[in-house]
Amino acid sequence: MNIDDLQAVVERNLAARAREMDAARQLIDRCVAEHFHRLHVREVAPAVEMLYRRMRQVADEELAAARNRLTGRADEDERLMRHAFHRALRRVLHTPVTRLREGAGTEVARQQAAALRRLFGLDDDPPP
Repeated sequence: MNIDDLQAVVERNLAARAREMDAARQLIDRCVAEHFHRLHVREVAPAVEMLYRRMRQVADEELAAARNRLTGRADEDERLMRHAFHRALRRVLHTPVTRLREGAGTEVARQQAAALRRLFGLDDDPPP
């Protein structure tokens, strides 16, 4: 083995280290990005929990009211439950729809409408 052979070994080792360093940087970048994503999810978690809690409350109230009107006849009871479900949906959507309509014609309303389409995937699926 001569000095040229040693130089080749050194160069191969340096190239291997550079590849490993790139891989390590990518791993660190991915881990940091995942960590910040988890932190950002924590920021919205309380709002998501409040939304679910409100939806459950409205559904429970409407189901309780419908339960008191059940007749024991399948067709009538289905109509009552369908009505309760639709009423719960109207109650849930009333405030955001009212606020969106109040701001109609403004840039804020356009942004909110776009956010609704994105949040609910309204542009993803064709209407029934």
